[in-house]
Amino acid sequence: MGLRCCDRSGAAERVLGVAWHLFAARGFMGVSIRDIVDAAAVSRPVLYYHFGSKQGLYVATVRQAAAEFHAALDAVAAGDSGIEERIVRLCRAYALCRCEWRLLPADAEDHTPGTDATACDAELGRCLALAVDAVQDLVAEGIGRGVFAPCDPRDAAFALLGAAEGCAATVFCRPGEVGESDRLNRVLAVVFRGLEPGCGS
Repeated sequence: MGLRCCDRSGAAERVLGVAWHLFAARGFMGVSIRDIVDAAAVSRPVLYYHFGSKQGLYVATVRQAAAEFHAALDAVAAGDSGIEERIVRLCRAYALCRCEWRLLPADAEDHTPGTDATACDAELGRCLALAVDAVQDLVAEGIGRGVFAPCDPRDAAFALLGAAEGCAATVFCRPGEVGESDRLNRVLAVVFRGLEPGCGS
């Protein structure tokens, strides 16, 4: 059971924020209801009223993060910078979200009831689909403007987001390593070279 839309009180928002950080740091099984209510300074009945259970709270954190990700993608895609720069920003937003969420999919599958795992997987899947669509649209725009060689825009979107996924699984989840902070930009530059006019098939 997710957050009750009719009552997004300060207490509910506080619980969501605290739970997100605790789940990301310790995983679903590593966090107790007591940990959450103590950190959020609320009572157990407040948590149960808004979320129904720890599983319901877990799914609500994923849904909130997904909504924030959708808003971030919309803001980036609507910018007025160059096409390549907007694609880089979209891929970076996607990589950062995937890195933040790295503990959630496995925990949802392994430790929460099937319906909750399905809900988490569905939210993450929608985020990926939204990112693919946004990058695909930008690639198509770039092809129309002669920035990119003619190609299948969806194939190009998967190549670009594949780079973001790889960086999310490695570079972004190990902050502070020397020489790694700009890895995604360098990897995306390699993909962009393959999209340059004269390089496409």
